[in-house]
Amino acid sequence: MPDTPWTTRPTHRDWLMSKANALFDLFQHNAVNPRGGFFDLDAHGKPYGTLRQIHATARMVHCFAIGQKLGRPGAANIVDHGMRFLWEGHRDQTHGGYCWSLDDDGYKDDSKQAYGHAFVLLAAAYVPGTRIKAAVGHPMVLGVKTWAFAHLIANGRLADVVLFGGFLAWAVLLYIASRKRDRRNGTRYVAGPASRDMIAIAAGLGAWAAFAFWLHGALIGVRPFG
Repeated sequence: MPDTPWTTRPTHRDWLMSKANALFDLFQHNAVNPRGGFFDLDAHGKPYGTLRQIHATARMVHCFAIGQKLGRPGAANIVDHGMRFLWEGHRDQTHGGYCWSLDDDGYKDDSKQAYGHAFVLLAAAYVPGTRIKAAVGHPMVLGVKTWAFAHLIANGRLADVVLFGGFLAWAVLLYIASRKRDRRNGTRYVAGPASRDMIAIAAGLGAWAAFAFWLHGALIGVRPFG
């Protein structure tokens, strides 16, 4: 037996790729809703319902962006389809922000949950040349502020106030100091093409969906959505 970790052996990598391709095939050929966004699939892989939730839209974009990097044919079209729906469907074109869910008749839940927006800001901190970074300067710190504030208004125990209040105070002071430093040094953050913002939005919402629906319960012990 070769003295290498099993996770790096070609047979294991081939097995992982076969499972990934099976999932890509399932969703690529069954989940695309021609009216925008993506269908949920039933236990038999068939579309059902017309409700589109933002975490599902973002997750599809995130997954097929990985598929595009892997060289999967047609993956880029899925990414474009999902990004178009995030921008034209979920986005509130009057007041800004991204609404939680909609169907063919319009919004079903027009709430704009701070947690999802915080992940968009966190992603924007790592994607160079976004318009988000050009506008706010320090999206990572602003994302922490949003995250802390969202937790403060949802939790009222003393421990929560101390923990999230501390993060919020730190982020507010750091953001003020960082912007003052930018002005003093003449630092400007140049915006690149809008595609970079699309990447940040998709990556952020994908990360939020993974954390909110799985990792938060596994790591923190609290499931925000039951």
